[in-house]
Amino acid sequence: MLAGTALLDIPHTNRNSLGLVGIPPMFQVHQINYDRIRQSKLDWSVLCPGPMTESLDSDYLMNLRYSTEELPLIFSESERAVPEAEFSDLLARKTPELIIPYKKAAHLILNHLEHSGPFSGKRVGIALAEKNSGETLVE
Repeated sequence: MLAGTALLDIPHTNRNSLGLVGIPPMFQVHQINYDRIRQSKLDWSVLCPGPMTESLDSDYLMNLRYSTEELPLIFSESERAVPEAEFSDLLARKTPELIIPYKKAAHLILNHLEHSGPFSGKRVGIALAEKNSGETLVE
């Protein structure tokens, strides 16, 4: 299933992106669909990318970060302590890290379709590599 990053939890907090101020109500449909698929007997996963663009081949698309259940972003302790009303602005500043090509999202999906695979029954986030990071969590 495909949803958006708003369906993911915010790492090391008790917050979900859907509960943030300014998240359009239309994204609540992602939660409804997620709740429904979790009740099914299907072997499912939900890819939750940020904004997607046309495919570009570039070095900056190497070593993408992947996460399950949480946004694939790093928040410092002080950022995690930001009041709820201000957290949307913080997330908006980090949104460029979440902009990936459609091609990369499709690549992730098609390479992890195996039954009971690493993303089975999970929400999956994807983001650009951290600066100065050579680590790839999944290929």
